Amino acid sequence: MIIDVNASIGRSLYPKALGLEDLLSAMKRLKVTRAVVSPLLPPSFNFDLANRQLAEIVNQHPRKFIGLGRVVPRLGPKALRHAQKAIEQYGLRGLKLHPWEEHYPINHPMVHPVMDYAQEAGVPVLIAGGYPTVSHALQILELAQAYPNVKMVVTHCAQLDISGLSIGDAMILAKETEQVYFETSGVYRRDLIERLVNEVGPHRVVFGSNFPDMNIELELERIYAADLSDEVKAQLLGENARGIFK
Repeated sequence: MIIDVNASIGRSLYPKALGLEDLLSAMKRLKVTRAVVSPLLPPSFNFDLANRQLAEIVNQHPRKFIGLGRVVPRLGPKALRHAQKAIEQYGLRGLKLHPWEEHYPINHPMVHPVMDYAQEAGVPVLIAGGYPTVSHALQILELAQAYPNVKMVVTHCAQLDISGLSIGDAMILAKETEQVYFETSGVYRRDLIERLVNEVGPHRVVFGSNFPDMNIELELERIYAADLSDEVKAQLLGENARGIFK
């Protein structure tokens, strides 16, 4: 079983060459069983509509997709309503926060009402991680320490390989939390994946592609090429995601 925990679909503010049919085709070709999907940044900035449209796609492909509602804490009370509707009305299974595209620090108090709701509803939160000034690993650590009961999946293993000492800070985040999981897209140094597995455990690492911005086949190769046992690779590729997203 292969579960991609980080794919995005729908209309986008930015031109995207790949869409829903491309995702389904790649999943079939690469034997990806399911994908956790969330909306791209909608050109209308109507996130509630984007979440509803995503839910319709998920309902059309219930054996292929698990949906996350995209929420923008900058919207204040409206963000909380969007989160509630995504989970309670549209049947989505978690929330996504993208501080880089929506310009807010992940450790700002404006994020707390959304996180309070995630904690109350018992749903996981996917965080676009590793971006300087908004979702650096130590900023995510501050949020994670405030919400130890919320499962958080952080993209790119909470770092960008071009940003200096962020790998070390990602390891601090890993070692000082238990509920933060590390998604592998864009991790050009496979030794980081191996280090996370060896130092904090294979149950804390999950495969994600960051489709459509990254290539699913290449992202799978990061797992296949790692110096890990087949049993551990199976955990990273799908078993861990099953536990997070139920």
